[in-house]
Amino acid sequence: MHSYKLWGALAVCAVLAACGGGGGGGETASTPTQQNTTVQGSTTITQVIASAGANAATITVAAAPAPTNVVVANVPMVTVKICAPSNPSQCATINNVQVDTGSSGFRVLRSALDSAMGSTATWQAAFPQVTAPSSANALGECMTFADGIAFGGIHKASLTVANETASNLNIEVIDDPATPKPTTTQTNADGTIQTALNNCENLANQNTPQLLHANGVLGVGTAVDDCYYCHSGHNATPMYYSCTTSCTNLAGTALTSTQLVANPVTLFPVDNNGVIVELPAVPATGSASVTGVLVFGIGTQANNALGSAQVLQADSISGNITTAFQGNSLTNSFFDSGSNSLFFPASIATCADATSFYCPTSTQSLSAMVEGVNGTNATINFTVANTDTLTNSGNFAFNNQAGTTGAYFGGSGGTFDWGLPAFFGRNVYTAVTGSTTSGHPGPFYAF
Repeated sequence: MHSYKLWGALAVCAVLAACGGGGGGGETASTPTQQNTTVQGSTTITQVIASAGANAATITVAAAPAPTNVVVANVPMVTVKICAPSNPSQCATINNVQVDTGSSGFRVLRSALDSAMGSTATWQAAFPQVTAPSSANALGECMTFADGIAFGGIHKASLTVANETASNLNIEVIDDPATPKPTTTQTNADGTIQTALNNCENLANQNTPQLLHANGVLGVGTAVDDCYYCHSGHNATPMYYSCTTSCTNLAGTALTSTQLVANPVTLFPVDNNGVIVELPAVPATGSASVTGVLVFGIGTQANNALGSAQVLQADSISGNITTAFQGNSLTNSFFDSGSNSLFFPASIATCADATSFYCPTSTQSLSAMVEGVNGTNATINFTVANTDTLTNSGNFAFNNQAGTTGAYFGGSGGTFDWGLPAFFGRNVYTAVTGSTTSGHPGPFYAF
């Protein structure tokens, strides 16, 4: 998912005759640094994967939660701990949290909190509600993804992943019982009546592990928070709401960092300028599971140096770069670990049972050039395999699963979503807007 667009590709799924179970990562790892050498086209890539430690958490890509008869592959998971901001001993450990470089902010299912803390009342007391501006009403949020929405309430918590802690962080609790989902007709802050509120009343709330394909989402993208336009009150597409027994759209109401869901990385004491997703290469047939590392900070520790990585500076508002592919300039492009496939427009046969995914009769070898606003460019060679064949293999980590932008991106022909397949075999850096790393201003992607 891409937080600037109010849509995105959250681990979308192919409907096939198999179902996935749970996968997850631990907070730290004991494996030594890995060094992998792979050949991509005419280029030999030496990839060093850091050991997990104080600023790094283990990522596991394995079977993700899914509805019956649905296979969901390529979902990177970590473990996150959230604690009461006023009581560091009152905590909930949440496994199976998706790592998403395409959004900003931490979101967790109510059901995961109920399970971790024993009851809804317990976590409601631990994590205070954030109230809407100039009222005591609960603040609600509708985060729209490509395949549904996550509606819930905003709460205060301290978040720890690996040994990094973001104190006094705003998080979203999906399906928060104190924050009702908007109905078809709502009253705006200015008294006008509005229908079709950002599709919140029409789209399904991803309020179970099977629908979200995780217990939560750790958004560690380029944005400082999840709604840059909310600071000015320009909220033409409603996202935040003031809620009691119903929810009132806050369009036209400026929100501040005290209300918005923030990128937790920005609140870390030191390693707060970005992340690196480090995943080893996988074979063309995929792997049953893959273990990698999520490293916090860029150029702040011995294990996160930028080194010789090519830096593609992104647009400071959208977080986008450009992809040149088959004669087209796709200006709405980005690297997104929260997408389980490469999503781009192409004349490739789609699957009969899941038309959003490509199912060519033979594997396609393709190439595209990515370019930042700073003019730096790099060529990426990739392949597209038959999604039915991949997901029927029993594996859950693929570097060649791909789909069309038509269904999940509103038919956007200008989008190339470099989802998780692009992360295997290379270390992908995501720098936060407003940061500076080795002379390179954020936001940027690098590899």
